Amino acid sequence: MAEGGITNMTGEIPEVDSDLNEDYKIVKGFFSARSQVFQDLMAVQQRVLLMDQSPEADQYFKGQKERATSPNTKQKRYFYKMMTRVGDEMQNKEKIIPTSSKTINLEALDICMAPGGYSATVLKYNRLARISGLSLPKSEGGHDVLLPKWQVNRRINIEFMDITMLAAEIGFPHLVSQEYTDASKFSDYIPYESQAFDIVFCDGQVLHTHTRVGGSRHEPARLTAAQLTIALRRIKRGGTLIVLLHQVYSPPMIRLLESFSQFSKISLFKPTVSHAHRSSFYLVAKDVDSGHERASDLLRQLRNSWRTSTVQSFNVNLPDDSTGRYDAFKTIEEVMQLFGDKLIVLAEPVWNIQKQAMEKKFLASG
Repeated sequence: MAEGGITNMTGEIPEVDSDLNEDYKIVKGFFSARSQVFQDLMAVQQRVLLMDQSPEADQYFKGQKERATSPNTKQKRYFYKMMTRVGDEMQNKEKIIPTSSKTINLEALDICMAPGGYSATVLKYNRLARISGLSLPKSEGGHDVLLPKWQVNRRINIEFMDITMLAAEIGFPHLVSQEYTDASKFSDYIPYESQAFDIVFCDGQVLHTHTRVGGSRHEPARLTAAQLTIALRRIKRGGTLIVLLHQVYSPPMIRLLESFSQFSKISLFKPTVSHAHRSSFYLVAKDVDSGHERASDLLRQLRNSWRTSTVQSFNVNLPDDSTGRYDAFKTIEEVMQLFGDKLIVLAEPVWNIQKQAMEKKFLASG
């Protein structure tokens, strides 16, 4: 995961765009006026921010990055088991996986799969499920797949690739001409083209170990757009989508959640067994109507977002400089008036878990 410093400790996202800065102010003002839980979280984050320059914080982040970059065998196993515990907690709370008695031929797609904890969760609760996975190759910095006997299990199929480079899948097969230096890095391959899935996991994060990335600030946007594009193109109507996201009160995140609320039944899940002090949470979208007009709109926006961030990341010169922002026809004030109160109900449990975990982890000693 490409994080560092303040982001690791509090979940804050750097605010570099002036319009986004203004949107943050509007969002924080809306939530502060209506949610004591949000106010409490902001107060705790502020206290923790003051600790960020301490030697203890520096040592904490150094150790965290070392474990993410060069985990040993024991740490790899721990991370895999942690994912299965998160999966168990999610299943217990959200009931995302129907049992084999209810769905005999459950089809699951696990995007950014390795080490495979969520696929293991699916098979635990539905032993007849079929698993299809997409994962970054180990040669490019990807994790090992630790799902037991996946190489010989006929119900498990994994394809290894960098999904952010699937130009044809995302809808821009001719984005880069063959004469361009990095043209060979892009792919026309379309994975699982003829398949549709009952449940889709999007759990990807930019890895420190990813050899191509090199610290590009555009990679998180490219990865999110690529994952969600594949997911929306593969999910069955009525299916369930689980997406790892960060910072509920980020304006782009609010726009994304509002879009999903228009064509699915959404809830927000934050595990307590791991990463509780971070801003990460999961969108659980059930009964997804992938044919809905708003789903089509979101898919188009995601594709444009990938295109824009790819053009910027690879310095491709194109005449059209679309921003690809979510729901660009509404101001953030309009989005908050339509969706803000509902989001508070969804988000307060997430904020409360994070606040309590941050207090315990960083402030318990004083």
